[in-house]
Amino acid sequence: GGAVGRLRRLHRAMTSGRPDPLPPRWAHRLDDHVTALSIHPHDGTVAAALGGGGLALLQPERVLPLPGHGLSTHTVAWSPDGRLLASGGGDGCLRLWDAVGDCRRTLAAKAWVDAVAWS
Repeated sequence: GGAVGRLRRLHRAMTSGRPDPLPPRWAHRLDDHVTALSIHPHDGTVAAALGGGGLALLQPERVLPLPGHGLSTHTVAWSPDGRLLASGGGDGCLRLWDAVGDCRRTLAAKAWVDAVAWS
């Protein structure tokens, strides 16, 4: 159950080639390929990093697109308390987003950002 169960069902749906076992309210279609996923620790919102540079926050009944990174967005991770989402991409930036999708801070890196993690 919970967020882990939703992630397992989502992974099976993405890799099995079988019809989507997720309830229809979670059957979102995106116009880009997904490079990374992170599930919100409390409400189950799925943050998706997209190959074209954008991000998407997936909730049961809607998709909230975010501008993300100019080049591919490589990684996303919700903070443990769920207040912030970190994303990194091919534009050499780390961005911090709040839970409603507003970019709160952009930090420049010297190269692509391929992974983010919270401690």
